Amino acid sequence: MGDSGGLRYTTIDVKLANALNAMIASSGDNGKEVGMEIKVMILDLARRDPPQVVKGRQIVAMISESFRSSTHTDLMFTGKHLYELNYPGDSKLNLFRNQWIHILSAMREDDKPKELALRDILYDKIKGSSSMAFDLRYYRNLSESNPDKSYEYLMEMMARTVSVEREERNRLDKAKGINQLMGSKALAVENTTKKEEKPRPTPKAKADAAPVLTKPKMHNEQEKGKGKYEKGKVKGKGKDKSRGRSPSQDRKSIPCIYHFQKGGCSKGKDCP
Repeated sequence: MGDSGGLRYTTIDVKLANALNAMIASSGDNGKEVGMEIKVMILDLARRDPPQVVKGRQIVAMISESFRSSTHTDLMFTGKHLYELNYPGDSKLNLFRNQWIHILSAMREDDKPKELALRDILYDKIKGSSSMAFDLRYYRNLSESNPDKSYEYLMEMMARTVSVEREERNRLDKAKGINQLMGSKALAVENTTKKEEKPRPTPKAKADAAPVLTKPKMHNEQEKGKGKYEKGKVKGKGKDKSRGRSPSQDRKSIPCIYHFQKGGCSKGKDCP
């Protein structure tokens, strides 16, 4: 590690060491342990004859060594994680499928259940699914000797359901986008039509006209001039149609107002 492999790589190796030292110095508490080991190495190499410097590849090896773990803890998942994985529902079927595959791929071969056990574990988790109800009913009615009653069939069933639901979701998204596009075009045409239309002038208010008096309602006989409304006919029976105005009475024969006073009229000849 101390040999860069020639003069042409020495400069690159030193630049890498400087960059890694700056990164470790700004990494906080997580890089303090590696930083102390680098300082010890720098002092040790400086005391040698001839003195040497820490190379970038040496620091990379120290960082890699700080992440080493024992072999029995390298794997993240065991059979316990597979048994504890719960089915979150049909809306997250793809997530469940990916988690199932990820756990199995991170398990050691000795810890993986056999295919028959995997089939029963997986079926027990997804048997309440609604989106796969038809396929699950078909699987449940199969005999044990049927080749479709297998772990591979259940995995293919989940993959097929995920694919169909993705296609349907994409179709709905496309239809929604088309509807939005058509709606925006129709709105644009409507706005353009409204702009082209000239505003109609507002009619002027008319001045208040004089009220029209209605003609009084007349009786049918009055309109026709019949019955008691006949011309020349007067009310009352036995009266002369040609009766004129009664003659006026002589004013001298009418007693004056003073005549009724006590003692009679005192005007004498001057009495009106």
